[in-house]
Amino acid sequence: MGVTGSGKSNFIRFATGSQDPKIGEDLESCFDDTHRGDADILAEIAETLSATYKNKLKLSGIIYLHRIKDERMTNAIMRNLTMFRKLCDVTKAERREKQLVEERTWWGYMESKGSKTRRFMNTRESALEIIAEIAGLPRVALQIQREMVGEGLDVNKTTAGEALNKELTDLAAKHTEELKKLQTEMEQAIKD
Repeated sequence: MGVTGSGKSNFIRFATGSQDPKIGEDLESCFDDTHRGDADILAEIAETLSATYKNKLKLSGIIYLHRIKDERMTNAIMRNLTMFRKLCDVTKAERREKQLVEERTWWGYMESKGSKTRRFMNTRESALEIIAEIAGLPRVALQIQREMVGEGLDVNKTTAGEALNKELTDLAAKHTEELKKLQTEMEQAIKD
């Protein structure tokens, strides 16, 4: 899991030794999420996780990829981390990694719950080491799996869905306020 451009396709290619999926070299996403909203992506992830849970398959972990070269935590990255967090209950790059892990609103929360960070070194060996470490962990049910399968909740009523809905509602309110301000400024400019 990770935002567009974080290296998901690259990781899969190294881990499998295959040339698929193709690594994006233009502005389109490899996983066809360029034109899809967060709610659609969450719904697809949730349905897949629910199907595995219904079949008594539990996960040992989820691989989340983050571009260490990102110098800012953008809204897209923050939304992605929030959604991910809700699913589960010395160089410049090292400083960013340390900051990412220590900041509770970024990855610090996940680390406090037992999550680990590992560097993917762009090699097959590195990809397989990460997968092997996760494969050796006990299998668990994710919060969203328990909510959808165990409690029968629709994805919008899950903790992850509600967090996404709140963020979208807040964003809509912010845009409405900005629009009102621009309309007032435009009306004032016309009068002047």
